[in-house]
Amino acid sequence: MKIFISSTVNDLKDERSLVRDSIFGMGFETFCSEYEGSRWDEVSSIIEQEISDCHIFLAIYGCRYGHVPSASEKSCLCDGKISVTEAEYRKAKALNKPMLIYINKSTKKEKLQDLFIKEVEDFYKGYYVSYFEQSSQLSEKVNKDVVKLITELIEGNYRYPTDILPNIAVFETPQKANEYVANEIINTLNSRVRPIIGLFAGRTAGAIYDTLIDLCSISDVSHLRNAEFYMNAEHFGLADTHPNTYKNFLKKHLISPVEKLLNYRIEHSLISIPSNINKGSLENIFLEYDSKIGASRIHLQLLGVAPNGQIASIDPSNKAINELEIQCTTMVELSSDSCQYLFPRPATRFDITMGIGNILNCSDRIILVATGESKSSIIKRLLLEPVSALIPVSLLKKHHNFTIVCDRNAIKDLPYAWVSKYPRIFINEKS
Repeated sequence: MKIFISSTVNDLKDERSLVRDSIFGMGFETFCSEYEGSRWDEVSSIIEQEISDCHIFLAIYGCRYGHVPSASEKSCLCDGKISVTEAEYRKAKALNKPMLIYINKSTKKEKLQDLFIKEVEDFYKGYYVSYFEQSSQLSEKVNKDVVKLITELIEGNYRYPTDILPNIAVFETPQKANEYVANEIINTLNSRVRPIIGLFAGRTAGAIYDTLIDLCSISDVSHLRNAEFYMNAEHFGLADTHPNTYKNFLKKHLISPVEKLLNYRIEHSLISIPSNINKGSLENIFLEYDSKIGASRIHLQLLGVAPNGQIASIDPSNKAINELEIQCTTMVELSSDSCQYLFPRPATRFDITMGIGNILNCSDRIILVATGESKSSIIKRLLLEPVSALIPVSLLKKHHNFTIVCDRNAIKDLPYAWVSKYPRIFINEKS
C-alpha cells in the first residue's frame, strides 16, 4: 500500500514529517517529492508516475499556494499556470484516486491558495476534507482516516471521487417511481414547443409508459403532437414487422395508446434505428442516425440498466473510457447474459446502439430507472465504484444532469451511513 503525500514543503515541513512517520508506523509506504532532487523536468515525471501508482492520495494544505513552474518549465504534470500542489491534486482527481485532504484552519492564506482551497472544499461537497489547527493533531487523524478508508475499500463501501454527483430519487414502490418518471415526461412535453424524448425498451419501460398513458388521460399533453421520440437501441436482423423489435415494442406500449388518446397519428414522430438492413449499408445508416441526433437536443433521455451494468445494449468491456465517451451509433455484440436480460428478446447476438457518446453529449437531462432487488447490486456498484467500461452505466456519472430513480429495494445493498450522508438524495416516505 503506497500513500502519496502532497503539500507545499517549507511551511508544512513538520506536518509532512509527522504524517510520513505515522503512515510508516502503520506499515505503509509513502512518497514525498522533496527527496527526489531539484531538477523539475526530472521530478515532475517521477511525481506523475508516483500519483498513478499510489493507492491513496493524501494532501495537506496550509497558507502557501506553492511554486508555479515557469512557462519554460512546463511539463505533462504542470502547465506553468498552476502550482505543483494544485497540479498534483488535479492529477489524482483525474485518476479517481481515493483521497484524504487536511486543511489548516488557523493560518491566513495567500489569495491563490484561498481560491484553490475553496475549490477543494466544493469538490464532492467536501466529503474528503478534514481540518486541523495544530500539527500535533494530524497523527491521530491520519491513523484513523487511513484505517477507515482502507476498510471501506476492502468492503466495497468507499465513495470514489467524481466531479458530478447524480441526484437520487427513492420511492417506496416501483409504481411510485414510475409515476415520478411519467410526470417528468409530461413536464418535459409541456415545457417545450417541440419536445424531444429519448426512449428505452424493456419491462421497466413498459410499466412507465402504461403509467404515462394513464396520466395523459387526465393531463394536458397537447404538445405530444409536436414531440419526437428517439430510440437508444434496436435488435439487429429482425424484419420491421417482427414483434420483438424495440420499435414495435414502443408502438404497442406508447405510440398506439397515445394516438388513440389524442385521436391523432404520431407514428412519424418515432425516430427509430432500422433493424432489417444489409451490413453493406450500416455505416451510412449509423451516420444518418447520428446526424439526426446531432441536429437537435434530446431534452429528456430515459434509460434502464441490466444487472450487469449494461445500458442501451452496451455491454461491460475492457475498452478505454475515452473511447466509450465518443461512441456514436454502432453495432455491438451482446453477451449471453445480456441476451437474457433484454426484453423483447433479440434474435441474434447483435444490437445497434446510439452509443454512450450520443447519450452523454446530446442529452439535456438523463433519468436512469432501476427498481427491484435484482438492480440493488449494480446500483451499489454504480455509486461506489469508479467510472469504468466494465460498468457501462457508470459513465452516466460524467453527465451534468443525471438522476437515478429507484425504489427502496434497489438501494438495499447500499450502507445506510452512506445513504444518510449522500448530499443529493431524496427519499419519498409516502407509500
